[in-house]
Amino acid sequence: MKQIAKRRFLSVSAAAVALLSLQSGMITASAFTEPKHFNWEYFSYVPSDLEDVNEVIAKFHVSHDLDFNGDTVIDVKDFYELEKTINDLYKANGYTLATAQQANPANDIDGDGLATPKDYCYLLKYFQKDFDCDINASEMTATITKYNGNLPTVVVPSKVFKYGRIFPVSRISSDAFKGNKKIETIVFSDYVQPFWSARRASGVNLDGYKLIPTAGTVTACTNLWLGDDAFKGCSNLKNVYLPTHIELSNSDVFADTEFIKTGQDIIDGVCYIKDSSGKVYVAYDIEDSMKNASSITFQNKTTAICTNVTKKLNKETLTDIQIPSGLEFIEDYAFNGFKNLETICGESYASFEQNQDANHQKILKTIKRYNCAFNNTSFLATATQEKVKTFANAIKDNCKDPTNEKELLLQLGKKFAKDTEYSTYHSLDRLNVNLPESDSNPFIFTNQFFLYPCDLYNTNDICRGSVYSASTAFIEGDANTPAYTECASFSLAGSLVMDQLGIRNYFCGAPGHALNMVFVKDKNDPNDNGKWYKTDLSGVSICDYSTLDYNNGWLFGGQDGEGNTWISFNDQFEMFPNSCNRQAISGCFHQIYNQYEDGTLSAKYEKDKEDTRIKNPEELVVEMYKPLTVSEQQALQNAPIRTQLRLLERNAWNTICGTEYYVGENGGFLSNCIAPDGYWVNADGSKGDKRAK
Repeated sequence: MKQIAKRRFLSVSAAAVALLSLQSGMITASAFTEPKHFNWEYFSYVPSDLEDVNEVIAKFHVSHDLDFNGDTVIDVKDFYELEKTINDLYKANGYTLATAQQANPANDIDGDGLATPKDYCYLLKYFQKDFDCDINASEMTATITKYNGNLPTVVVPSKVFKYGRIFPVSRISSDAFKGNKKIETIVFSDYVQPFWSARRASGVNLDGYKLIPTAGTVTACTNLWLGDDAFKGCSNLKNVYLPTHIELSNSDVFADTEFIKTGQDIIDGVCYIKDSSGKVYVAYDIEDSMKNASSITFQNKTTAICTNVTKKLNKETLTDIQIPSGLEFIEDYAFNGFKNLETICGESYASFEQNQDANHQKILKTIKRYNCAFNNTSFLATATQEKVKTFANAIKDNCKDPTNEKELLLQLGKKFAKDTEYSTYHSLDRLNVNLPESDSNPFIFTNQFFLYPCDLYNTNDICRGSVYSASTAFIEGDANTPAYTECASFSLAGSLVMDQLGIRNYFCGAPGHALNMVFVKDKNDPNDNGKWYKTDLSGVSICDYSTLDYNNGWLFGGQDGEGNTWISFNDQFEMFPNSCNRQAISGCFHQIYNQYEDGTLSAKYEKDKEDTRIKNPEELVVEMYKPLTVSEQQALQNAPIRTQLRLLERNAWNTICGTEYYVGENGGFLSNCIAPDGYWVNADGSKGDKRAK
């Protein structure tokens, strides 16, 4: 069994504890506990918020060194070292708790005789005391809002401990460090999870927990965003060390600093921020002369591309980009809408798939990791269209009668269930912990969140924006791995396939969800005149494809389902010939109801298809909140859809299907904010709890 190197222990005075001035002196280890099996339910999270952190650290520091990495400086790097040391114990020890020989007192901060994650959580909370942070409990991320320290060298944590959990730091707020004259060096690092991170999975090792495949690596779903003017005016800032997965909000992040004098570079018309290590090159802008370029070359050292590069580019003229195989990060939607972008490095997507050269495969992997960066480009749409055709043909081949719409929909569901897998946006199992008003959600979601967020959404090696891409369900998987994505991507992809099959459908939205409304009829049933079904392909994806049948509620939901579902517009359809100009519904909510004989609209679809109160059950009634445009009228004219206009009161709460939504001055729905009357408006626009004005 691997032996862990001994640490040096130090005897220091109380004053030295405060000053973090350390002197060497060896002591002898004393009693240790007996080995225990690793308890995933307990040790994969820390149940308290470690309110005694200062007391525990002070007591530990009297006899032990906080300089865990041995560089004579006490900072966040020492947390990383302790985290690695303790996690190495688990790996070397077969995921059991530290043995007597391994539970070195120098690693046992809380003094319980064991080296556990709780020890490095104490250290992390101690080191993050100079940083104010907010938690986004829906995204499972942290934002550093302000730096309160006065050190010349600042090591910014890539993760923070709060509410008994460790959250990745994904954002540095605008102005968070602005004007700090004492900072000379700023150090960032990429966020990674320890290799013991696991999620629930039955029938596997480690007592029903499955190790996360991406643990211990930098994933595309976590990156760091630096806000406007975050370090502006830090006049003595000379050295900046950036993570590889980094995006800059604007070109003034480091304005008026010493660093910017040497940290900028322009190569082939592209403007870069190069960090002080010379290893990170962030493309953040272009020269004016490149605005109408047909091709952009990102030099070989480029590690990240931000959307600021593309904001100035002419979307009509760009046809090719040259990216290096070492590119690590592309910001969400960076090249979205560049319809004439046909090639990358002079090659099509299909060419990358066919070419097994190592550099080609590395670039293809990057494209897949950040595929939403290429939404609405010919490059991605052409490849996706071919895959849609292949997908549709496979469905037809499995149909006894490929002209039977109902059978086609069933086979479509079977293929999605076989080839894809749903990645939850976040867990729905809520821990009853109220967050303060400054945080963006009143709950922490914990079903797949122990010490670290560990569901697919937070650990997948694809960027988060790709779960809203029509292409993800087709290009992410391979022969051995299903394509992981979420409801929006499933619904968009499903709609493309149904259009290819000639099945009438609409891409729809619902609060926090996306699905499809599908109109099909059974050719073999002479009494079937067709009916609208609520089809939720993200639900279908979790089913056993071999047992799917006509009774499946996810696929043939009939008229049961959310009343507050609305037909949605998505510009990704514009790139596909069978879908272009069909789904032209935009604007505010467009509610879908059934209408009764007396003219009233149901608040929820009725499950009973024999309900005699329903007027024209094959007709979809959509309640509009603003008049249809000409293009919207054209999109609906051949569908069994009837619209009903309902104007909403502005600057007021409006009840829609039993849920209150606040409509602002411009007629739009508010979200993620406090309404004028002091109530919180949730991300889906619905009314939340009372907050102070």
